[in-house]
Amino acid sequence: TTFWWVSQLGMLPGTLVFVWVGASAPTLQEIAEKGIKSLVSWQLIAALSLLGLFPLALRLVVGRLRAAKLHARQPDGIKLP
Repeated sequence: TTFWWVSQLGMLPGTLVFVWVGASAPTLQEIAEKGIKSLVSWQLIAALSLLGLFPLALRLVVGRLRAAKLHARQPDGIKLP
């Protein structure tokens, strides 16, 4: 059960971004009327940027949390490299 809920929690941000991209995508009729340029919108660019930046942001946050936890365990007088 732990594996399941952690997996669901980890996949939630990506799922939300993919749903946002799908909801903001134009219909086939709109593409036929306006051309292929109607596929590129600021919503699509923002959603795909978020999808790419999310793992980097998460890695930064987790790294800082680990560093803070490690720092809290060190006795006074010992400095980390």
